[in-house]
Amino acid sequence: MDSSLQFLFISFTISFLLTLAVAQEEPLDYSRMETGVNFTINSTYETNLNRLISSFSANTANDYGFYNLSSGEGSNRVNSTALCRGDVGSGDCLGCINNATTELRSLCPDQREAIIWYNNCMFRYTNHLWRCGRRPFALHVE
Repeated sequence: MDSSLQFLFISFTISFLLTLAVAQEEPLDYSRMETGVNFTINSTYETNLNRLISSFSANTANDYGFYNLSSGEGSNRVNSTALCRGDVGSGDCLGCINNATTELRSLCPDQREAIIWYNNCMFRYTNHLWRCGRRPFALHVE
């Protein structure tokens, strides 16, 4: 095999393996919070959860890899936190978070509270309001 064909073959093989490794990243772990409270499919809570999740794909990446968003009001409010490792670039960070949101909705289709970890990021949503000191802490998504 001449050197140009060999180079081309090796390049395609490496590209394929890298694509496969990125596309097939499996979660390290996930957890359904066993609170005994699920949401009803097509409920207001699910609408708010879907709105919140879609806001990540529309979100502009930031440089620090931390996102804290909420959607809805009262008992139908969904709060979320997403965090990426410090050495992960902003585009890869949002890509990991978007994969995490999709996978978590598939694994925990009616849970009010769930969390998933990947090598590069973690994503959690809950119907509980986190507090920082005495004040609620979340950015509201409309």
